Amino acid sequence: MKAALTVKESAEYLNCSQWSMYELIYRKKVKHFRIGRRILVPVKELDEFINTGGTEKY
Repeated sequence: MKAALTVKESAEYLNCSQWSMYELIYRKKVKHFRIGRRILVPVKELDEFINTGGTEKY
């Protein structure tokens, strides 16, 4: 498996829409990084988000 996923792949991984994924990133509930214009989310962060039940981390 990849170490980081695109927003589309992350949305599929969490079984939510791309818009919802962008909202999670914007509200800083999921850490991410950029390479150029691409937004990537580490799989480790998505797993942590799932394990905490989607609660605030910051």
